[in-house]
Amino acid sequence: MHKDHEKIRVTCLFIMTCIACLLFLHLTKAIMIPFVISVFTYFSMIPLLNWLQNKWKLSKLVALSVTLLAFSSVSFIFVLLFISSIQRFIDGVSIYRDRVLELTQTLFQLAEKLKIPVDATFAENIIRE
Repeated sequence: MHKDHEKIRVTCLFIMTCIACLLFLHLTKAIMIPFVISVFTYFSMIPLLNWLQNKWKLSKLVALSVTLLAFSSVSFIFVLLFISSIQRFIDGVSIYRDRVLELTQTLFQLAEKLKIPVDATFAENIIRE
């Protein structure tokens, strides 16, 4: 009986700890997001920095400058690619909207054939907005 109570106690403590951690992360998300990004950046830059110092025998300042320049360039290219992707998606939204309208009209026609009552104008108005 004592072991059952111990398992329940451990389980409850684990659940309470998880809830506390989630609450902490939720309350500190404004701080945690930049912190996580900076930790990721640090750990992704350190191998290149060490390689430049060991292989090419560059000073720490020069290796850090080269690493920051390389990381900034790669980040800039990714941002440009992301922006162009979003722009192409925005340009093609009307095509997707037309396809969704065609699909909904087909579904409404199928619903009529199966005698399923559906308010087609309400759904089409939502899609058109």
